[in-house]
This record gives sequence, C-alpha cells and structure tokens, in this order.
Amino acid sequence: MCWRPGASVEALHSQRDMIALQVSAVYKKAREGGLDVDIMRGTVKARRIPPAEREAANKQLAAYLRIIEAAETAETAKPRAVAAAA
Repeated sequence: MCWRPGASVEALHSQRDMIALQVSAVYKKAREGGLDVDIMRGTVKARRIPPAEREAANKQLAAYLRIIEAAETAETAKPRAVAAAA
C-alpha cells in the first residue's frame, strides 16, 4: 500500500472539524446553562498556560493596572488643582 499524504491531511482536517463542532456544542450548552462563554474561553486559554508563566503574566498585568490607575488618579486630580488655583 502506498502512503498518500493528501489523504492523511484530509483525514486530519476532518477530525479537526469534528472536534471543533464538539467544542462549539459544549460552549453552546454552557451558554444555555447561564455561563458567560467569553469568560469561559478566557479561563480555558489561561489554564493552557503553564502555571509559572500564568503567575508571571498575572503579576505583570497587576503592575500595569496599578500604573494605569495611578495615572488616571493623577490626571483627574490635575483639573481640580487648576480650578482651585483659578
């Protein structure tokens, strides 16, 4: 029997399509059960990241949020100081 790479690839694509349908069905059932599918997808994505990398990314995200919040606080404080000086 001769190996046919085209047939192998086609079979893999078919399997991938069937799995994609199964995943879609799970998300649809979750949505019907009242879950937020966007949050669920994010959770699944995060769990695929190794724990150490996920923890490092979470620390970096927290640092960025603190920087942004500090900048917003400073920005909202400026107009009040200017108004008070006028």
